[in-house]
Amino acid sequence: MNRSRLSALVWIGSAVLFSITTAPVHADDANAHYRLALSHKREGRVDQALDEARIAIRLRPDYVAAHLTVGTLLRDQGKLGPALEAYSAARELDPDNQRALALEGVTLMRLGRFEEAIIPLSRAVDLDRSDTTSAANLGSALRQTDRVNEAITVMSAGLHANPTDLGLLNNLAVALRAERRYDEAVLMLLEAINNHPSEHRVHLNLAISLRSLHRYREAVPYYRRAIELGSDEPGALFDLGVCHEQLGQTEQAIETYERYVTLIAGQDSAAAERGRKLIEQLRGT
Repeated sequence: MNRSRLSALVWIGSAVLFSITTAPVHADDANAHYRLALSHKREGRVDQALDEARIAIRLRPDYVAAHLTVGTLLRDQGKLGPALEAYSAARELDPDNQRALALEGVTLMRLGRFEEAIIPLSRAVDLDRSDTTSAANLGSALRQTDRVNEAITVMSAGLHANPTDLGLLNNLAVALRAERRYDEAVLMLLEAINNHPSEHRVHLNLAISLRSLHRYREAVPYYRRAIELGSDEPGALFDLGVCHEQLGQTEQAIETYERYVTLIAGQDSAAAERGRKLIEQLRGT
């Protein structure tokens, strides 16, 4: 099972107060409402924060930071369409605003609009080479649009400057697997584990890469460790069962498939039935 089980990481932060044009007559009032919006946001009063940020925008339509804050508040409520509108408004006001570009791009990704996300994310990376999250998101968007070699180039460049970044490591590993460059993925992930020994995604990606190379015995402990560390991916259990089966470890395979069936039964009945049939075959019934 070589399909990506990762989600692109999301850059989340507080909006920065700034302006791109000469402040209009209502600047002081707009600033006051914006500061109040940030105060409400820090205290978790989302509706009040939205109200104040929108008042700031009415008083000062070119208030980029207020548009970004509105977008972030809406995004956190799961309102991705309106959030995208707010981020796009900020980017239109300030076309080279790196944060607006990054947030617009990742929101487009969350909406499944990967092709559209490439343009703002590419610009965000160009403006700030230290923004590893945007580099990882751009790589993921390129991979989703079958531009895998471009994705590998982008993320490799990001890792050159930031060799321990978790998002880049995971997304690059997935891209390398998509190109069947399993040996490269294994070497990279073995090194990554030294820096992220408690990150289940690194262990899982390494296990998948080893299994793809038919190195089942080596893959087993990494699957087990990924599960121990909290991986809730049912496929990890299934793949672990496959490894045991390939190694002739019938009892361990049956036990693992049984755990898989229990986990997946309420989510995917067809997959659960597939697991049951494998168990029956192993038992010879």
